[in-house]
Amino acid sequence: MQIDPGDSLSMKQAVVHPTSFIPFEPSPTFIGRALELKAMAAALIPAQAALVLVGPSGIGKTSLVTAFITHYSYSFPGGIVWINCANSNSIELQLAGSAQELSIDRTGLDGDQLIEQVIKVWQLPIPRLLIFDNCADPRLLAQWQPLIGGCRVLVTSRSDQWSTLSTLQLAMLVPNESRELLQQACPRLSAVEATTLAAHLGHFPLTLHVAASYLQVISSHNVQRYQHGLSLLKQQESVVASQPLDCCIASVRLTINQLDSLALGMLDYVAWCAHGVPLPRAFVLTFIAAETPVDTAVATLQRLLDVGLLSGTNAIIIHQVVGEIVHAQVGDQANAFHVVDQWQTQLNALDGSAYFAAMRWAAPHLQQLASRMQGWGDRAVAICANQLAAYADDLNWDSLAEHWYRQAIQAEERSLGVLHEQLATSFNNLAESCIRQGKTLAAIDYAQRAYQINCQLFGEIHETTMFHSLRVGQMLSTHGSYHSAQAWYRQTLAILAQLDPAEHISTILEANLALIGLLQSDGQTEDAHHIYQQAMHMLHPFPITKDMDAYWDQFQALQATHPNQTDQRMDS
Repeated sequence: MQIDPGDSLSMKQAVVHPTSFIPFEPSPTFIGRALELKAMAAALIPAQAALVLVGPSGIGKTSLVTAFITHYSYSFPGGIVWINCANSNSIELQLAGSAQELSIDRTGLDGDQLIEQVIKVWQLPIPRLLIFDNCADPRLLAQWQPLIGGCRVLVTSRSDQWSTLSTLQLAMLVPNESRELLQQACPRLSAVEATTLAAHLGHFPLTLHVAASYLQVISSHNVQRYQHGLSLLKQQESVVASQPLDCCIASVRLTINQLDSLALGMLDYVAWCAHGVPLPRAFVLTFIAAETPVDTAVATLQRLLDVGLLSGTNAIIIHQVVGEIVHAQVGDQANAFHVVDQWQTQLNALDGSAYFAAMRWAAPHLQQLASRMQGWGDRAVAICANQLAAYADDLNWDSLAEHWYRQAIQAEERSLGVLHEQLATSFNNLAESCIRQGKTLAAIDYAQRAYQINCQLFGEIHETTMFHSLRVGQMLSTHGSYHSAQAWYRQTLAILAQLDPAEHISTILEANLALIGLLQSDGQTEDAHHIYQQAMHMLHPFPITKDMDAYWDQFQALQATHPNQTDQRMDS
């Protein structure tokens, strides 16, 4: 790999391979760290090299990584993959999602097989950079780090427990870098003012960024007034944190206090999502009420970006420190429900590649919301869980779908009660994910519970009840419980006899063929013939066509078995 740590950093431009997935944009206020960048380049020269950037939240680990990509992405022709490890349960979904950038054909692959294919690509000799962001546990990295091939691994972590890997501890900025950062973000500051303020704030990058952004936007406040405001805030409020975060927390709170209600609401909406994980800009704008003019929404978002509480251009990010402070200071639960409803509205309007691309962004936020709202927001938890389960279904990832359908059912039982149509749907979906995994007994139990709920809600003679009755019969047949399956098929046919046959031709054919097949296999040919005659009487006014591919061959075979029925119309 052609990494030259001696390169002139200012001359390099980002040339990122198209197979890369980098959710973060380079920081416009990134200053200094030249020695760290060159140390990173040197450490990542060997194949399978790994380096851990260690430092507290807000020290600038993510900004340093994006700067490294800007200067050295040319060294990774295999691309760059960014994996957020803050929620360990989201990693597998992220890996499965990366198959799209790697042009892996998903056809016929379940989620586990898809990840296997991703890992195989990682094991190729081509140089590739894997970024495990916010990884706290070395065991988590060991689970996914490829041991062969051309991958280099870069980790960011607040933990220093990495005894087996090389680490680079990030320190505070040096005074001249702090001054330069402040003056870049707020050009009206003199060198003396910037130096004084940096010393007061402790040279902590996030604090400097927030303070400079505040002073740039609120031009009527000078450095002395800003420092006085921080002092008053510390006296009025109990700041539970040790240096260097105490000044950072106070700076963020001081800025929050300057926001109007619209900006504060938008900030709280964003803070309910996963911290440090990008949100599409267009989606953030939907948080504002529909009656708010678009220009007002755009201006509100821009103000939050200008004052340094959010970052990004097309991908909007709230820093973990900022997000936690917003939760402590605002944390309106009604806003959390609104965010979940917006996710549901946006995702339900998409399909195909657009849906998969959107879920790549949405999944970590839905997981975070489901976790945060446990116990008090079960309606929203169920929505998040069902969205994640449906996504897993689309990825043919039955074990993951099963997990999320179980989460949805628990939340629905708490929020909707034990008799609700949505709960029946979730039980049916859970049954389907189990049957695909060969867990037939569990699937039968869940399918029967779905039937029982619908039967109590709609009565026995209803098309929804009929569907679930048929599905129980099919699952029993799959399990080999043929006599029990016959009873459910007969029940299904009894319900169908009370419904309009014109609306259920395929189902009538399906249920009859299934029952007749079981009866014939059991030697009950006379009973099978009787069921066939009943079916023909019910279907007599309607054509049976080749469009019904699933039943055509079986139907023709039955006609040969029962040649005395000649009045059925056949359209070929």
